[in-house]
This record gives sequence, C-alpha cells and structure tokens, in this order.
Amino acid sequence: MANTTPSQQTYLPGNHPDLPPPVSTSGAIGWARNNLFSSPLNIVLTVLSAWFLWTMIPPLLTWGLFDAVWQASSRKDCWAQMDVPEGAACWAFIADRLQVFIYGFYPEGERWRVNLSFVLFVVAVVYALYDRMPARRYGLWYCLAFPFIVAWLLFGGLGLTPVETNDFGGIMLTMVLGVTAIAFSLPIGIVLALGRRSTMPVIRIVCVLFIEFIRGVPLIALLFVASTMLNYFLPPGTFFDLLFRVLIIMTLFASAYAAEVVRGGLQGIPRGQFEAADAMGLTYWKTHRLIILPQAL
Repeated sequence: MANTTPSQQTYLPGNHPDLPPPVSTSGAIGWARNNLFSSPLNIVLTVLSAWFLWTMIPPLLTWGLFDAVWQASSRKDCWAQMDVPEGAACWAFIADRLQVFIYGFYPEGERWRVNLSFVLFVVAVVYALYDRMPARRYGLWYCLAFPFIVAWLLFGGLGLTPVETNDFGGIMLTMVLGVTAIAFSLPIGIVLALGRRSTMPVIRIVCVLFIEFIRGVPLIALLFVASTMLNYFLPPGTFFDLLFRVLIIMTLFASAYAAEVVRGGLQGIPRGQFEAADAMGLTYWKTHRLIILPQAL
C-alpha cells in the first residue's frame, strides 16, 4: 500500500488545533491599529496627542519633581534653593501643613479619635460589603451602631473632651460630609422612589416636585442658601450649626439622585412579579421588602 503524502492527508474538523490569530490583529499591535490608527483622522489625532504629551510631560516632571524643593523654612528659602526663582515647585509647605490637610484644626491631643474613627469606618465597610466575613451577623449590628460611635468620638461628650465643629477640616471633614450624605441618602432615596411610583396623587406629586427641584438646582446654590441665607428665615436668636446645615443639604441632594437610580431599577422589574406577590397575599411592604427591592437595588 502506497504511503500517503502530507498533501494528500485528509483533515477532519476538530482533529487539528486552531491557528493563532495574525499578529497584526491581536495583542498590543492589533489594539493600536483598531483604536489609534484605524482611520486618517485617528492617525492625525494620535500623532498630535503624542506630540502634546512629549512637549508637556518632561517640563512638568522637571518642575514638579526633579527641580522641586522639598525642605525649606519659608517661601524665600525655597526660591534661594532654586536655580531660577519661582522656577520650580515648592512642596515644603505640604510637609509643614500636612496635619492641617488631614485633621483641620482638630485639637492635636485628640486626633487619636479621628484615627480611630477611620479604622472603625474601614471595619464597617468590610463587614457591609463582604458576606463571608466571620460573625457577619454581629458585624451588621456593628454597622448600625457605627454612626453613633463615630459621632461620640468626633464631637465628644460622655467622658471625651467636646470639640466644636469649627475645628473640623481637611480630609476628615470631607469624609464626614461624604460618608454621612451617602449613608443617609440611600434610604431617603428609596422612599422617594417608591413615593414617585405611588398611586396616591398627593404623595406622587410631592415626591416628583422634590426630586425635580433638587435635581434642577446646582449643589453650590443649595450650599450657599444653607450657609448664608437660611439664618434670614429662622427666628431671631436661633442658632443652627453650619456643619449640620451642610449635612442636611448634601443628604437631600444625594437622595434626589439616588431616588432616580432606584426608580430605574424598579421600572426594570417585570409586572408579573407584582402580580405573583399579590396572588400570594403579600402586603405592599412585604412585596417590596422581600421581592422587589432586593432585585431593584
């Protein structure tokens, strides 16, 4: 029997490995061809962008890193250490004012309370996000108690030295405002979203007006009203702490946007699930708590 030459062999489907894709269509070269050099316009834009980065990044690195002054006692001392006065960055004030950037004017002897609050915040986030943490049931109870613990640590009282809100500042104040507004805006946003979809006209109209008004006004305008103009609408002699005014405004602002996000999730739930819950005899709140909201969120 004659031997079969390679050119006469029959290849059946699946009997040989697939060939790798061409180098020009895969990997870094393929990505560059498809995204950076796919058309004459993209080629021109890519070349211009590369030229812009080449002309901007080296001088920026020279100004901000290589020729920068990191230790000095004053601005004049910074300039004296430079080849050209004011020709480079002076980062000495960063090291000198780093504590102010982090803690604001919080009393130096009490800053351990801010550090402890940050550690407790990290623990609360871990327990809230990861469902495989040990003793997670107790961790969730800890998350509920966390705001009260941190409020006691930051503001003082009950054995701790009271600290005025005017001393809050820096990254600490940013964290307090951001975390508080986000944490309280979600439940308020859920209520607003449910109210906007309510069949009761009064509740629906009130929720719609609130959401559309808040979304239509810039946050900076609301903060200006809270910090400056609100006192004109309060009885004479009434004092309402500025920090709490800002917290309320930021929470309401974030809740309006959270309500629209939740409403979008609610609209994506098929109508049949509502009807199935009604057929099972579930009440309105049980339907949303057990079936609708877990999917919408």
